[in-house]
Amino acid sequence: MTLTHASGTSRSASTTATSTSTASEDGDDGEALLGGPRAEPAALPRALLARADVHRRRGDWRDVDADLTAAERYASRLPPIQQTNPYLYQARSQARARLGRWGDAAEDALQAEGEFEEIGDRIRKTLSAGDAALYLYGSGDTKAALLKMVQVFKEKGKPTTNNPDDIPLLQELSRKDAELHLAYAADLRARGEGARARTQWESGCIRLEAYRRDGVERLQQEAALRAKESALGPGAVLKA
Repeated sequence: MTLTHASGTSRSASTTATSTSTASEDGDDGEALLGGPRAEPAALPRALLARADVHRRRGDWRDVDADLTAAERYASRLPPIQQTNPYLYQARSQARARLGRWGDAAEDALQAEGEFEEIGDRIRKTLSAGDAALYLYGSGDTKAALLKMVQVFKEKGKPTTNNPDDIPLLQELSRKDAELHLAYAADLRARGEGARARTQWESGCIRLEAYRRDGVERLQQEAALRAKESALGPGAVLKA
């Protein structure tokens, strides 16, 4: 997942972002990012989103959190239609989970779930709900985690699409489903319910193996298509 498709920033914006330091808590560095308060109002949050994506690719999770928090603060500068940005909360929840801030991560994942629902993105809504369940487990709120997990199990079959570009998202949803079964198994075992824990563990392992096989098959199909494209010559584009 990247933030650039949500913010519309280009590679040049990403390059600009990497050449400056992470936004400070008071936002002064954010203003400096684009040459001060005279810059185009919408340019600052877009550049912060782009820079956060660069930090994400580098694994600099504290910097991701800082830039996305600054981008959230400046969101009012964006056109109204762009002020709802579930990708920001999805990315920040993942960064905060990497930092062990499970409660904050769960809060962002729930915010992302709600905003994805508002824009009609069922696949990402369910993915964010799955993230929220895992992060709630991490925060120690087992009851809320179980409720959210049950919700995901009910909704996971609803997202359907005919768009081949959505296949990676559906694969990710399959992996998330497996992870939730494994987390549930760990919770059941901790509560002394060994038999139910084994059932959930086996279910999670089966799902992970199906996810792995599907991924391998997709890679093989893509490799075969690339070989065909090369044989057909320049300009040939095939899809799986």
